[in-house]
Amino acid sequence: MLSRLKRRVEEGVAPLALALARRGVTPNLLTLVGLGVGLLSASLFALGEPLWGGLLLLVCGFFDLLDGAVARRGGGETAFGGVLDSVVDRYVDFLVLLAIVWGGLAEAFGISGLVWGG
Repeated sequence: MLSRLKRRVEEGVAPLALALARRGVTPNLLTLVGLGVGLLSASLFALGEPLWGGLLLLVCGFFDLLDGAVARRGGGETAFGGVLDSVVDRYVDFLVLLAIVWGGLAEAFGISGLVWGG
């Protein structure tokens, strides 16, 4: 089920990824744009704006999907890019969770139960 959904999403993003790759947009640039959007998302969560923070988090996730698609379609897969993508993903995850707690949207220990407990 999930593999079928993943395949459909990748097929849906493929034309955009190919167009971006042909225009010289690098996967690393998209990763860094995603980091910027993730930081804005975390800022909004910290300010107690879960709706806007959540919407920007979805946009951040789209950039995360797109950077990998551009790398695959454009032949720009590199070891550095893979590490950069993974590190940026972890930083955004951490900062968003921290911002949710900071913004009073969840208890510090309650959120760990949510994350680890399902």
